[in-house]
Amino acid sequence: MWFEKKTAAALSSAKSSNIQFAASTNITVDDTNSTIWTFVGGWSAVTPETPCPGCFAQPDPKQVFNSSWHDGSVVSGSVTFQGSAIYIYGIDMTATSGTNISFSMNNPTTAGFHYFGSTGTTYNVLFFSATNLDSSVEHTVSFIGQTSLTGAGAMLFDYANITVDQQLEETVTLLSSSSSTTTSTTSPSPSSTPLAAPQPPPTRKSNTGAIIGAVVGGVGGLAILVALFLILRRRRRTSSIHFDGGNFYEAPRRRISANGFLGEPHHPEARGPSFIGARASSSGVDESTKSAPPASTVPSPEQVPTASLRPAVTTATPTSRSEKVVLAWN
Repeated sequence: MWFEKKTAAALSSAKSSNIQFAASTNITVDDTNSTIWTFVGGWSAVTPETPCPGCFAQPDPKQVFNSSWHDGSVVSGSVTFQGSAIYIYGIDMTATSGTNISFSMNNPTTAGFHYFGSTGTTYNVLFFSATNLDSSVEHTVSFIGQTSLTGAGAMLFDYANITVDQQLEETVTLLSSSSSTTTSTTSPSPSSTPLAAPQPPPTRKSNTGAIIGAVVGGVGGLAILVALFLILRRRRRTSSIHFDGGNFYEAPRRRISANGFLGEPHHPEARGPSFIGARASSSGVDESTKSAPPASTVPSPEQVPTASLRPAVTTATPTSRSEKVVLAWN
């Protein structure tokens, strides 16, 4: 957690102050890379494809980087690079009568030498090194073989390690050949490759979805309206069943005759509509279906004689106390 916080703070500080961090990387460049290496004079480039049977020095190819080296005596060469440090390696052998090499470098001016006069064969020997260099400028290391008391010894150059910043790694890699290798010594810096702006997604799918949604919504709304219409219509029909707009007649009433018996039924005129419906008689026949009596059979008050409206009194000789005078309306 502490490391993450410190890293986030460092990145935030670098972003605000526009500081670029770069990691150091060591690149191994073989002697066969003519872009970095330059050999002047009678050098022998020994490779598995081009061996040198006539050369006096015969090192073990399996112990040599990329199984290749340059063999020369009293000749010169140089290494041109751009980085913060350089390390040049070679092979020391007793059979070469000793090795005496002088080195010089510009930016800054530096001199050095390498001498080997012991017995035996040594691989990966550091011939020359320079550190704390300005990686923004180009440097050139020149070398030349010198004679010694025992004669001119052979120089066997194998490879060079160049320390470069991360942003310079691509340039140096382009200069190196396919036979060179790189070894990272520190963690790489964040990539500075700009990210492509995100493209907006196609709108065809969204338009299609909107159209489909509108169609479905319209159909659903229409279905709801039709359903409401049918429900209201059904309710109206149900209400009309209990309403009867036809006429009905009151039940006939009987009147008292002069002889004291009930007369014929009297049919009054219709009173109006019924909200109950047709009435059925005790015999099961609908009274509303019967036709009204003719107007001629029902006398109006004007047609009834005045004398008939008066009560008639009949006097008879009573035979007993139970006999009574019967009054009746004509």
